[in-house]
Amino acid sequence: MKWSTKQSVRIGFVSLALLLTLLAAEFYRESTRTTETGDLVIHTYEVIGRIDILFAQVKDAEFSIYDYAVTGQTNYRDHYYAIREIKGHDEKETNYEGSIKDNLQTLREMMSDNPNQQQLLDQLEPLLQQEDRFMAHVVQLRETKGLEVAAKFMNDTDDEKIMNDIEQVMLKLQTGEKKLLEQRITEDNQADTHNSTIILGAFIISLSAIAAAYFLITRNLTRRLKAEENLRETSQWQQAILSAAPYAIIATDERGIIHTYNPAAEELFGYTAAEMIGKETPALLHDQEELNKRAAVLTQELGHPVGHGFETVIAKVNIEGEDEREWIFMRKDGIRLPVLANVTALKDAEGRITGYLKIAKDITEQKRMERMKNEFISTVSHELRTPLTSIRGALGLIAGGAVGELPTKVIDLVGIAHKNSERLVRIVNDILDVEKIESGKIQLLMQQVDLTALVKQAIEANHAYAEKHKVRFVLQHAPDSAYLTADPDRLMQVMANLLSNAAKFSPGGSEVIVRVDHSGNNVRLSVQDHGPGIPEQFRSRIFEKFAQADSSATRRHEGTGLGLSITKKLVEAMNGTIGFTTETGKGSIFHFDMPALAQQEEAASVEMAAVEKVKNQVLIVEDDKDIVTLLKMLLQQAGFAVDTALTLAEARAKLRGNSYIAITLDLGMPDGDGVALIREVRANPAIHDLPIVVVSAKAEQGKQTLSGDAVGLVDWLVKPIDENQLVRALKRASSQNEETLPRILHVEDDTDISHIIKEMLNGQAEIITAPSLKEAKAQLSQQNFALIVLDLTLPDGSGVELLKYLNTLATKPAPVLILSASEATADIRAQVAGVLVKSRMSETRIVDTILSLVRKTSGSQKAA
Repeated sequence: MKWSTKQSVRIGFVSLALLLTLLAAEFYRESTRTTETGDLVIHTYEVIGRIDILFAQVKDAEFSIYDYAVTGQTNYRDHYYAIREIKGHDEKETNYEGSIKDNLQTLREMMSDNPNQQQLLDQLEPLLQQEDRFMAHVVQLRETKGLEVAAKFMNDTDDEKIMNDIEQVMLKLQTGEKKLLEQRITEDNQADTHNSTIILGAFIISLSAIAAAYFLITRNLTRRLKAEENLRETSQWQQAILSAAPYAIIATDERGIIHTYNPAAEELFGYTAAEMIGKETPALLHDQEELNKRAAVLTQELGHPVGHGFETVIAKVNIEGEDEREWIFMRKDGIRLPVLANVTALKDAEGRITGYLKIAKDITEQKRMERMKNEFISTVSHELRTPLTSIRGALGLIAGGAVGELPTKVIDLVGIAHKNSERLVRIVNDILDVEKIESGKIQLLMQQVDLTALVKQAIEANHAYAEKHKVRFVLQHAPDSAYLTADPDRLMQVMANLLSNAAKFSPGGSEVIVRVDHSGNNVRLSVQDHGPGIPEQFRSRIFEKFAQADSSATRRHEGTGLGLSITKKLVEAMNGTIGFTTETGKGSIFHFDMPALAQQEEAASVEMAAVEKVKNQVLIVEDDKDIVTLLKMLLQQAGFAVDTALTLAEARAKLRGNSYIAITLDLGMPDGDGVALIREVRANPAIHDLPIVVVSAKAEQGKQTLSGDAVGLVDWLVKPIDENQLVRALKRASSQNEETLPRILHVEDDTDISHIIKEMLNGQAEIITAPSLKEAKAQLSQQNFALIVLDLTLPDGSGVELLKYLNTLATKPAPVLILSASEATADIRAQVAGVLVKSRMSETRIVDTILSLVRKTSGSQKAA
């Protein structure tokens, strides 16, 4: 069938019309799609910018709170309030559009069509709320309780984990949006290409189609330019943040070349941005010697060579993603700055490192405050401990009758002064202990000790405190021995804290029950009181510093609120754990657990303990507790170490496991006649020559009973005893010659301390005082001494210099006992026979230690 020309033209026009219609429809569909894709691209740019702003606000808020906590300057706090827009506080101008809460809500609206991003926002919101509560609590603590409490809360709270979680979620948000942006840009480009093809066809077919396409493409390009303009505005926001930040912010590429260097960095380091950007790495700012030392440490730690310079700074960052530490930075003018610097790796969507971000702040002021604190602690240690030792010692001597009988009113006043001097000593020691523990400077002398023996000593040492509160300490259960590794002095401090705490909160007439038990591989000490129990709301804070369940109750019972906090830290430092159980109205049980020694170690410890006691103790065998207390005080004042037995059975057990220089014996014991014990001692080859002093109301009767069997008995004393006769008898038993007293050199510049020590040792040793290093060296060159008691702080130098001088002497130097307000280092402890800290040790303990060392020296010389 053939069509005419007219028909062909008509058909052609119809076909052209149909083709133009189809092209127009396709072009309209693609143009609409192009418009929508362009809108999505613009939207995605805006979302990415909003995420950046939100992240910058969170970091800025965190830095502001930390600065406020450290410095207390309210401008940092107000800046934080402005960012958070917390009602009730004056808002100050910020460089942000909206608060953190506003921007989070805006992101929710902008991502409403993206379920994956909504899920991430659901994760982010509670994290931001948790961080906000943390920062608000820091502000409250800093405003109401001060720097120390706020700092402890920040140290104890794992805020770093919260911030890491926030950063991870926001990184995922950014990554998701960037991937979405790449996808939408690709789709937009494809749409543009398709449109161009349609436009070309439409141009060939119809000029009108070209005009329409031109119009639509122009509109699309306009929108693209608008998106780029928005991106530039986002960059301007970021630049505003960098300019306003109070910290030095430096960003580099993966090679370390700086591309961002904010005004705070210019001000802090003295180099301009023009001098640094594109030319230098941050290594220029570091102290080169410090970088070299750090590189050597990292080389050993990581097991491969770490180059000096920028590689040293980023070595840990490449492994862990972040590294924060203190550095010394060098200003352009040569001034050295202590700086806290945080370096973070910058990564792309695939996780590849594309650069590094360093945020640094000057901690010169913080370091100055630390130095001031250390100087204050040093002043407290020396300027308070030394006079307190003199005050307490002098009052103790007066109260003990060293200056004769006093009027009743004077005795009462001296008693009040002595009691409060003891209280002040405890407060000073608690404060210094807290500082040492928290700064990591506390030194523990770990050794094998018998907990059972130490518990008995602790109960005896705190007996007077229990009587003051009208309670009794009762050792309900304890194995014969329970060996563990600990610092004996610090362990005694722990037990004293637990015992005094139990006595303080127990009702009058009650008992404090003490137990020592083996629990699996541990040894447990328990102290049970029958007090009111611990209020439920206070239990979680019982071991915190200055914690007080009831301030009024604490006032009634005295105390600083530091004892249990110190106790917990000491137990944990000695590899133990501490806990408690409590019931309201019925009392509490505090307990600690420490690893028990293996059986073979325990046996060795028993042998060592026996050796230590050979020349050191007198055993008092007496059933009357008042007489025991009297004899013990009397003999300790005379320079003897004392052990006690309330029954013959206990005496027999102690004679089997210990060595004594002598025993005092009451003949009328509840479980038998003391004469029988004398005969047993004389029949035992191991102790047959042990000196015995009978102190008994039946002394004459016992003397007649034994008759010719009384070999080795030093004396028979009839109650009531003559104290001087007893001391002379025991000194004869221990071969101490009253006419030839041991000579002791006391190197001490405080005349009050020297006088107190001389009074306490009156009749037991000859004290020569040297107030300086020069005088001490002169005395050592002229005569020999049985012992040197040395203060570490002297007017013409450190006591350590005298230790070095002693090592140069041709003859063997006398042993040295450190008696100082300053703590001795482990190196110094290794060079001396003992270390006592002023005010921490009682005057009785000081005298006992001095006489014990003198006896050891005398025994060694006789053996030689």
